[in-house]
Amino acid sequence: MTIDRQELKEAFMSCLEDDAIFDRLCNRLAERIEASVNFAVAEAVAEKDREIQELKQELQETANQAVRARRADDRSPAPVN
Repeated sequence: MTIDRQELKEAFMSCLEDDAIFDRLCNRLAERIEASVNFAVAEAVAEKDREIQELKQELQETANQAVRARRADDRSPAPVN
């Protein structure tokens, strides 16, 4: 069984003329768009959160290195004049 493209188009257009059907279609489309956007935003936020955590870790490691270097400098003997 083949579907005639023109018949399908006409059936769809007649559905769009029915306000209740049109409203339901619009609402479902809006829900799908919203879900897609929410998913994309959630993915982007998660990626940025991972990047922030990595940067925090790098910053903590750098701070720890600076503290160790300073302590090493404090323990080294003072130069004698």
